[in-house]
Amino acid sequence: MMAPRMLRCLALGLLAGAACGGGGGGDAVGEPADASPYYFPEGGNAAGDGGGGAGFPGTRISARAAAIVGVSADGAWTAYSEGETLFAAPTGGGDEIELGDALVLAFFDGNALVIYEGDFSAGGYDLSIWLPGAEAPERIVGDAWGDVGVAPDLAHLWFTRTNDDGDARIVVSEIDGSAAETIAPDVWASSGCRPRGGFLGDGALVLSYCPAQSGPDDPRTVLHYAIGGEVEIVDDAARAWVTLSPTGDAFAYARDGQAVRVMALDGAVLAEDDGDEAVSSILFTPDGETIVYPDDRDQIRALAVAGGFAAATIAEGVDVAAISPEGARALVATRVDGNGFAALVIAALDGGDTLTLEDGTEAAASGFTTDGAFVVWRDDAAEWGNGYWTYSVRARATGGEGEPVRLAERAWPPLLAADGRIVVVADINPRDTSGRLVLASAATGEVETLADGVFLQAALVPPDGRAIVYSVVDPEREGDDFGVYVLALP
Repeated sequence: MMAPRMLRCLALGLLAGAACGGGGGGDAVGEPADASPYYFPEGGNAAGDGGGGAGFPGTRISARAAAIVGVSADGAWTAYSEGETLFAAPTGGGDEIELGDALVLAFFDGNALVIYEGDFSAGGYDLSIWLPGAEAPERIVGDAWGDVGVAPDLAHLWFTRTNDDGDARIVVSEIDGSAAETIAPDVWASSGCRPRGGFLGDGALVLSYCPAQSGPDDPRTVLHYAIGGEVEIVDDAARAWVTLSPTGDAFAYARDGQAVRVMALDGAVLAEDDGDEAVSSILFTPDGETIVYPDDRDQIRALAVAGGFAAATIAEGVDVAAISPEGARALVATRVDGNGFAALVIAALDGGDTLTLEDGTEAAASGFTTDGAFVVWRDDAAEWGNGYWTYSVRARATGGEGEPVRLAERAWPPLLAADGRIVVVADINPRDTSGRLVLASAATGEVETLADGVFLQAALVPPDGRAIVYSVVDPEREGDDFGVYVLALP
């Protein structure tokens, strides 16, 4: 289970776990939509307090000294916390709703807001689900662990509950907590062994988990459960966590004996790499037609899903950081002297030439821009101060032309917005966490300052990534500068 301190750090919304000494970053958004009701064209703003409030750009949707929790998948709602009190408000402006006052952790799973409250030492957390527009969250259970997933149709969810013996069990229920059914009675859900997977479509659940009394290095169990049906144990000797296909009809995992397998929901084996190397993680390409994974011989392999029984080695490396939007290239980290990452390279899935982006980098917060033309990463020039890490953010064209461009210094991990642009809080002062909220171009390296202040977080507004929400708390200004703002990207 996630440690209570980390849960609380995440709940307070500090960007990328900064105050918790962690890493991480925003997710890349999908291709820009033709139209979004939460994108404000021509530099206009959403309805709200009529402008940038007290000196910050965009529309202030809350005057609270709050940290952003997240934005719903459709971009319609923004959740934020002030202390341990949770709120939600329409991203386009409107009345806020108070959702609880003992917050430990909250996050959007699609359009559903998952809320954990209380004290785990009392027997578990209070787990609630809030659906946009509801007057209040629906309490599910009072003995929850830190694992949950919501079906895309918002009709069902799975979660872990405590057992009397200190282990956990996996439960599936309707979205209001009714019709609960235990599908895995004895699970070890502690740190390093929390269940992974989720819903494939609306009625099928695929999870991998560690059985009770096991550990993160022991075999894992993979199960498939169709709502209203029987639990099927797919494999009880899995080695890599299950990965779900973006097409919603298949999943992949590594079996004991190190065979990588892709399976359909009906149990058919779609592809298999029956090698003798251990596999740590598996990624699907966006179209679901290929899986990419590293083995313990420091090789990156690719396997076609449709009738694939012959994997190809595409590069030397230890980790696959990302797959390009068109699914033809992988971003790979390589090893030096058995410790650390030596270089960041782009490898073609068809086995073509690799491109070294830069030596001596860290791949942890890297990704392709939405058009696939650039790669953005944080390098190893990290600085520690006042309880958090900051990084240097770089970008380079994936075609190899030009040199790496340094976009920001002393920054939190970047958010990849639409059209090859990057939003990042940079030039952070370790004494008071003040900095600049900037918009950078991966193509030109040009950086535009959107605002100066003390920022807690910035997040993209789905589905098109053409607007952001950000929160600011600036003790050097008047109190009415505090707030949560929404800003259309120019």
